[in-house]
Amino acid sequence: MFNRCFNKIQYCVNAVTGAMLVALCLMTFIQVIMRFVFRHALSWSEELTRYLFVWIVFLGVNLGIRDNIEIRLDIIDAIVKGKAMKVIRILRYILTVVVICGALFASFYLVKVGRLAKSPTMQIPMYLVYIVFPVGFTLDVVEVIRKIVQEIKSWNDSEDTGVLPSESGEII
Repeated sequence: MFNRCFNKIQYCVNAVTGAMLVALCLMTFIQVIMRFVFRHALSWSEELTRYLFVWIVFLGVNLGIRDNIEIRLDIIDAIVKGKAMKVIRILRYILTVVVICGALFASFYLVKVGRLAKSPTMQIPMYLVYIVFPVGFTLDVVEVIRKIVQEIKSWNDSEDTGVLPSESGEII
């Protein structure tokens, strides 16, 4: 039940980040046309694209964790196999949760401070920009915890190759 619900949330996050990427590209294209064809730059477009980029990155990290495309040392994955690899992955996930939780708690302070400030050009409250940090970090923590549970559930499965399949089933 929880996995199905969270998969739907991830599907929505994927759709939102895709829409934001389209908006970012479109806004950049419009800005280039305005600047070089009409010789009139839009004052707010750079700020908007910067905020869209931040939202895309912090929402997209969750999708990278889901698909096992986070940065890691592949040499360890190639050398260690079996249950030792499962232990290393679980320890890696636990360390990841600790780091993300630290960033999550710090992000609440940033949102609190953001209530006092407005963006320079668009004059929107900065907490609307900063709210992506706790949202993204929360999604990240939930996904990493799901990975830990998946590793524990598959503890007695056949020989571990050290390579996890992605959601689509392909080996990465």
